[in-house]
Amino acid sequence: MILSILKRTFILLVLFSLVSCIDINGVNIFPNRKDDGVISAILNGDQFEVESGKGILASEHVIAEMENRADSFLLTVYGIRVKDGGKALALGFKIGGKNLEELSSGTEFNEWNLIENSEVNFEGAMGAVEMRNSVKSKDHLFQASSNHTGEMELLITDIDVHKKLISGRFSFSALDEENGTLVEVENGTFDNIKWEWI
Repeated sequence: MILSILKRTFILLVLFSLVSCIDINGVNIFPNRKDDGVISAILNGDQFEVESGKGILASEHVIAEMENRADSFLLTVYGIRVKDGGKALALGFKIGGKNLEELSSGTEFNEWNLIENSEVNFEGAMGAVEMRNSVKSKDHLFQASSNHTGEMELLITDIDVHKKLISGRFSFSALDEENGTLVEVENGTFDNIKWEWI
């Protein structure tokens, strides 16, 4: 009886140690999710955190898309979390400018302006928070932007253009001019966000 229990315990310990170390073709089956990209902030006093790499059925996603044109670039990063009741809350920002290669660790933004001699391309950073009835809904409960307050701070703490990775900190005030919703975004961070070229 005791020998049987010891055998089972030994087998379980061996299996646990094997499973916790599984690595297939260089991919850890149980990766540290924080390495996959995280956006977090305090929204009007409530914690918001979204991690990427959770799969298509997850209740949260991080999306990062980079447009690199001959005369400008635009990086759009946002996290979406499905709340209780199916409502979708999104937090994100845009970083734009003339030359992507000029971005480096320590670059700061606090404005969002049209690039000189352009009618459609911007430089600087802009933040936004949006709530919809569902992820697929086109109608929003509010759509607040730092454009309407002029209050935006974003600092790049790390960037690797070749690996398509960016990290940094941000804070902003976002206002929905239609319904008056004001969202204060504090202590925002984005870590190891990997963008896709579009």
